[in-house]
Amino acid sequence: MVHYGVDPVMQARKYEEEGVERIHIVDMDAVRGMGDNRTVIKRIRREVSCVLQVGGGIRSDKTVRELLDIGIDYLVVGTVFVESPTMVKEWIQKYGKHFLAGMDIHHGQVRVRGWQEDAGQQGSVFSQVIRQTSVSAVVCTVIERDGMLKGPDINMTNRIAIEVQMPVILSGGVSSLQDIQYVMIHGHAAVKGIIVGKALYEKKFSVREAVELCQGK
Repeated sequence: MVHYGVDPVMQARKYEEEGVERIHIVDMDAVRGMGDNRTVIKRIRREVSCVLQVGGGIRSDKTVRELLDIGIDYLVVGTVFVESPTMVKEWIQKYGKHFLAGMDIHHGQVRVRGWQEDAGQQGSVFSQVIRQTSVSAVVCTVIERDGMLKGPDINMTNRIAIEVQMPVILSGGVSSLQDIQYVMIHGHAAVKGIIVGKALYEKKFSVREAVELCQGK
């Protein structure tokens, strides 16, 4: 893991100023079961008005309530969805459509607990489970591309989009504006968003450039 020494609150504010309408946050400490960054997330929520989606370690009703009470718009649930889809269905019934399915894929297989464990389930099988719920979208991360800056796996993402039959957000591998444009052209109609992280920190392009590209400017 690379530490960039960037204040997350200031970074979120900068992203919003540059035109971002939604920010994806992963609580890495919560993923590893080493506490959480709830205080920081709360500060981010106070500082920006754009849509916030948070993932990482969301495995209990208590955590769901706390994040929704902070004002988080969407919660990304992965491990708990794989291991207890009934619980996610109950959350949706209780709290509404604040949930996104987190599908982390490694060579076609689903991984859980911060990618550390093989779930023993193919992506296509998990897709059928997801289809039986009313999550708002699927965040599809192709693990072997994530952080590599070698381009996204559009074929895998398109396959998942066809299988789940709902909006999909692509994650993993974006390294350039050309990658974003490629997804816009060749992505399935259900691919509605692209998560970009490392490429921005490595200054491959700016947020403003990406936003303008997506807006057709």
